[in-house]
Amino acid sequence: MPSPPPLTIAFLLASYTPNAPAGIERATAALAHGLRQLGHRSLILTAAPIGTPDDDVVRVCSVGVDFPCDDDELRDAISTHGQDALLAAELCELYRKHRVDVAIYTDGLWGLGRAAPVSRARSVLAMHVVGHDQDLQPALDRTDLVIAPSQTVLGQAHDRGYDTDRWQVVPNALLHDHTPPADSRREALRRHGPIRILARLGPEKTSGPCWMPGAWSTGRSR
Repeated sequence: MPSPPPLTIAFLLASYTPNAPAGIERATAALAHGLRQLGHRSLILTAAPIGTPDDDVVRVCSVGVDFPCDDDELRDAISTHGQDALLAAELCELYRKHRVDVAIYTDGLWGLGRAAPVSRARSVLAMHVVGHDQDLQPALDRTDLVIAPSQTVLGQAHDRGYDTDRWQVVPNALLHDHTPPADSRREALRRHGPIRILARLGPEKTSGPCWMPGAWSTGRSR
C-alpha cells in the first residue's frame, strides 16, 4: 500500500521567537521539527518581526499590533478594529501560496484561532491551556479538530462546559534530547548550582506516548 503524500503544515503564533523560553513556542518548534523528520513540510506563521531569515518562518502582516502587547490589545486589534477581514484574507493567500494542507492555530488568541478563515487548509486548534472563553469560543466555531497536550487540559475544558468528546490528545515533545549529567555532577548542581525555571509546573504539562499526525489528513470533517 503506497504511503500517503507529505503534507504542508503551518503553525500560527502571533508572536514567535526562536529558542524563546516559552512553553507554546518550544512545543510548537518541537512538533514542527518532528513533522519535518517524518517527511512533511512545516511552516511557522507569525506577526512578530523575523530576525535571521528562515525559509520555514513566514511573516503575517495584518494582525495590526506592535509587540510586545497584552491580551486586550491583540484581541481588540483582531475583533474590534476591523483587522479580522484583512487578516483572514492574508492567511488564505498565504495558505494558497505555500499550498498549506493543515493550519494549526496554537491558541484561541495568541495563536490567532479566533481569526481562522474558511480556506483550503484544514483548521486545527491546539489548546495548550484552556484560554479565555471570549477567545476560545470563536476559535472553536472555526476549527475542524481540537488537540490538547494532555488529558488534564481536556478535563479542565470539560469542567468549564465544553464538549470534549471528539478532542484528541497530542503530547508535547522535547526539541532537544540532552544527555543527563552524571550523578556526581547532578549532586553538585543540586547543592551549589543556580536555580533555573524551565517551565511552569502543573498537571496540564503531563506528557504521554509518542504520536503520529494521522488525524491531520486533508479531509474536512466537523
